[in-house]
Amino acid sequence: MNDWKKSATLQSNVKVDIGFMANEKFYFGPDNGFTPEEYEQMLVPLYQPKLRRTGRLILFSDIVGNEEELIKHYVDVSKKYLEYKKDISKSTYFWNRPVIFNSEFIISFAWHDRFSEGKNVLDNLTSTEDGEVYWDVDQGWELEIEAKENLIYARERDPDCEEVYCQVKFERRDIRKQASALIPNVSELIEKLADSFGHDYWT
Repeated sequence: MNDWKKSATLQSNVKVDIGFMANEKFYFGPDNGFTPEEYEQMLVPLYQPKLRRTGRLILFSDIVGNEEELIKHYVDVSKKYLEYKKDISKSTYFWNRPVIFNSEFIISFAWHDRFSEGKNVLDNLTSTEDGEVYWDVDQGWELEIEAKENLIYARERDPDCEEVYCQVKFERRDIRKQASALIPNVSELIEKLADSFGHDYWT
């Protein structure tokens, strides 16, 4: 077992979820060639769902039963694309990503944007095999998740400067159960969102 796993901090009450982005403002200006001041001048507010936030994300577990609030936000996003004649097919306003967290740490899969990527993470977390569960690296970010017997080990860091954001271990069985339940439940929510807009912007 690698040294980093030996020093991983044991965590309890760990949750896995899918977080949906809900931007506060909509940018309607050009894609490039603007100053920071000009960028700020080309922002308009978006409807904010009356839902609890975890950082910049709204978790699936906080959306259940209140899906209409999230839909209202996305309706406003789509209206802004029409109003300002922007290309919604290139939108970043529908991003969603996995989150593993408790009150002490959060792993937010910074370079994941769609549920196709998030589902891959959840699928891997349901595995019963020991060894590598997940690994990814991208632009100053690396995430390693491994399983051994009853525990999952996770380290998120910047490999370029060796800065470690979190290095934790936690009980495996509950995470497997949570990940297994999330896959169909989040898929059902996205189907509902897609039906409301006639297109799946989330997967």
